[in-house]
Amino acid sequence: MNYLSALTSSILFLAISGCSTIRSFELPSFELPSFELPKSDLNAFLDGDLPGEVEAVDDVVDQEGDNAAKRRVIKQQCPPEADPKYSYRRGIALLAFDIRNRRDSVDFSDIERQYPEILGGFIDQERFIVKPATHLRLLNEIDRRSGAWVEPKSQQIKQLADELGVQFIVTGMIEDMSIEDPSIGVMRLVMDSAARKKIMGKVIRHLAVSMNVYDGGTGVVIKRQTFADKAYVNVDALKQRKSLSQEYFRSHYGTLMTEILKQQSDFIIPALDCIPMQAKIVAVDDMGVTVDVGTESLVVPGDKLQLFRRVAIDWRDSPEKRYRLERYGVITVSRSSLLTAHGYFDFEDMASGVNPGDIVQAW
Repeated sequence: MNYLSALTSSILFLAISGCSTIRSFELPSFELPSFELPKSDLNAFLDGDLPGEVEAVDDVVDQEGDNAAKRRVIKQQCPPEADPKYSYRRGIALLAFDIRNRRDSVDFSDIERQYPEILGGFIDQERFIVKPATHLRLLNEIDRRSGAWVEPKSQQIKQLADELGVQFIVTGMIEDMSIEDPSIGVMRLVMDSAARKKIMGKVIRHLAVSMNVYDGGTGVVIKRQTFADKAYVNVDALKQRKSLSQEYFRSHYGTLMTEILKQQSDFIIPALDCIPMQAKIVAVDDMGVTVDVGTESLVVPGDKLQLFRRVAIDWRDSPEKRYRLERYGVITVSRSSLLTAHGYFDFEDMASGVNPGDIVQAW
């Protein structure tokens, strides 16, 4: 019988036999291994961890040095290196997230706004122009039941994208921040590491966050996914109000949240990398058009952009106007400022068929 097996049998026997047995019971003799066990190994065993693993006492994770997690390489189907037309930066607005159950997140007073703001810092700034808009959110059925006038979600997306001047809208929901509270009994202590953790003042806390990426021009969802994991947290910390500060992200739960933020930011690039940069025509003259993108989006003189006209679609019983895009020609950028650019038509007679609100795309 090895050391750990004998110790487990002894603990179980003591718990079942009761106090009267303890007086006359003697631990079986066994030989210790030849190496000296660290003092933390017994605690690690009772804590449900493998011998040799030591949990930080102050619930802080060291994120520096060689042990820091490395970002994985993101596979892109349309990388900028393949063609310059893939290199244009596109605008993304991050709205406030919803919360599924506010009782689970009562210790995070402003997480619905703080979380997407921090997510914006993880998104690749070389590929996207990130605009935090956490003062805004999508209205939902709860707002409708409260008496608010709620437009269809697709209409809300298009209106917000137009007002914020972005191509994509990102929203999400804090789905789960619940805490597991296992019962403590003899068998649970032996069989369940979560019960042993609870005795040591730690419980499991879940984190599940869903994210939706919408196309601002159509209001259609491009991709959605839920990211979830869990971590042990100190029971005493649950009573404290928290802010998503740099210090908090050094805790175990903060480290877990950081990893989910990284996964979500990595999720955005392959979801959008093959969607062409799109901009609106804001003015038309005899020589060309002015569009609402410029050097901030990496649009420079000499670039050629595809021009599309909006053609109305007659949908019966539709409360909103719908359009389809019809390819009309090409414009060549002649001058560019930070937020706008001017391009001239390939053919002089093209101006008569173009109106403000029509679209230019990278391809």
